[in-house]
Amino acid sequence: FFFVRPFHMPALCYKCQRSCFTCDIGTCTGCGGMTSSGALKLCDKCARDKNQCACCLGALDAVRPPEEKSTYIVQVNGAHYNDMEGEAAINAFQEDLVKWVSTTGHAVEVGMVLKIITGMTVACSESAAAALQEHPGVKNLEAD
Repeated sequence: FFFVRPFHMPALCYKCQRSCFTCDIGTCTGCGGMTSSGALKLCDKCARDKNQCACCLGALDAVRPPEEKSTYIVQVNGAHYNDMEGEAAINAFQEDLVKWVSTTGHAVEVGMVLKIITGMTVACSESAAAALQEHPGVKNLEAD
């Protein structure tokens, strides 16, 4: 078998776009037609019609190239959490952060907890940091 990148890129998610595929013809599980590689489960038309990756069957519109991430230091606003301090304020903010991430769609990775400043480090894109700055539970956010 030869492994090559297809000349015509089939409908693939971001992860699968970086893969190489066998140079043979496969059968589409959607319509029974041909795929550009035996490793692909769907032909290009079926993948686009179903909005699924031709290889892993994941959603095409849910995956995109990740934004570059930077590390930021977040100081928690204890006043927003009924004047909580220290670890209690950090825990309350972390619960809020999980909800915030699920409602806004921003990706934020929590790093170290910094008890001295009642905060934590987070890794996220610049756009996520700008949005997070507006969260009422954030007292201060600055680049690390």
